[in-house]
This record gives sequence, structure tokens and C-alpha cells, in this order.
Amino acid sequence: MPGEILLKSLDHVWNALAPLDIPMAVMGGLAVSVYQHARSTRDVDILIQIEERDTDRILDVLSQAGIKPRRIPALMNLDKQLILFLYYQPPGAFFEIKIDLLYADNEYQRQALARRVAGQLPGSATSLFFLSCEDLIIHKLQAGRIIDRADCAHLVRANRSDLDFGYLGKWIESLSLSAQWNEVWADAFSGEDSPLGVSS
Repeated sequence: MPGEILLKSLDHVWNALAPLDIPMAVMGGLAVSVYQHARSTRDVDILIQIEERDTDRILDVLSQAGIKPRRIPALMNLDKQLILFLYYQPPGAFFEIKIDLLYADNEYQRQALARRVAGQLPGSATSLFFLSCEDLIIHKLQAGRIIDRADCAHLVRANRSDLDFGYLGKWIESLSLSAQWNEVWADAFSGEDSPLGVSS
């Protein structure tokens, strides 16, 4: 499970953003622990439904909470994904926690936020929202790093009976992620055909 400092940082940034009443959901390494796959992480990743024009307002709110830009400019467009790069150094800590806010600026990401699920991490004092397991898988397929593919295989194995494969298939095909999905499925269930019926 995530460490105490990381959880306190998550609570802090979440509570700083909560008064804005903007749809948001925890994603990344922190979120996978909600779906029976705990792994080490030192980052806070949140999908948030804001527009690029709202960036200065968000930065002002977070600055008042001691959450600062990690680079200048803080907002970057990486492969058509707007990400606000921030950090927070909790009181008494000797290191910074990286905080990435991913802008939900397309139809799929807005739907993912509409499907977010309420929950709470052990050790966290805050009621949170998390991406659904399906949407966490899709976002990790898009990210495409080795650790993301490994997370996907773990998530599929641990949550197979609860996954909405119809929803997964729709967006995996729409987002051209079929090849990535087939690789993950083969890692998770070697020799077994994927239930999505998607082709690479």
C-alpha cells in the first residue's frame, strides 16, 4: 500500500481542489491498489475535467495550499494530453511528491470521469473518486510504458469477473489500442483468446 507521506499528499491536493467542484478521479499507481493490485509509487496522478483556459485559476488555488509548479511553464502537451506538472513537499518531509493533473479534454476522458467510483484508501482520511477498473486499464494502455502494461495484466487477472468487456472493447477499438490490449491479454492469460474479439 502507498506510504503515509504519499497518502497525506494525495489528501492535501484533493482537499485543495475539492471546493472548485470539478469532476476528478485518482488514477495511476495509487488507483491500482483499489483493484487488488498494490505496488510501490511515489506520484499522485489525477484526471480532472478542466479547460486549458482554467490553468491560471487552478495554479492560484494550489499555490495557496503550497502546491507549486514543477517546471515553467507548468502545463505541457504530451502526445495530445495536457498535463499540469506540480509538486508538494509535506511538512517535515525531506523530499517532494510529484503531482500530475491530466486534463480530461476529450470525449473518452469525460466519459471516464462520469464513470468514476467513490472509495477510500486505507490510511487516507479523505473520501475520493477513482477511475473505474476498465478506464484505468484503458489509460494505462494509452500510456504504454512497461510498468503500465504490467499493471494492466495484473488488473485484468485480478478483476476479470467484474470487468465490462463491452465497454472495454468499444473504447479499445475506438482509441486504436487493440494491439496493446492483445499483448496484455496474452501476458495475463497465455494461450487463451481475448473476449473482446478485437484484431491488431
